[in-house]
Amino acid sequence: MTKRGNSVGLLKDVYFLEELGTIVGYEYTDGFFSELSEGKRVINSVEPPAIGKDAIIVDANPM
Repeated sequence: MTKRGNSVGLLKDVYFLEELGTIVGYEYTDGFFSELSEGKRVINSVEPPAIGKDAIIVDANPM
């Protein structure tokens, strides 16, 4: 979910820089068929996310 309250999909993968221990992006999906038609979707991360009970809230900068 973005800070504006928009749902972007289900978290599929997390990208990070191991040397710095920093998360740099999140891959998300709406399902198998969505991935086939739209391809991989990633949100860049410039600041740590807020972790909620049912959602991860990020400052959305889609790649």
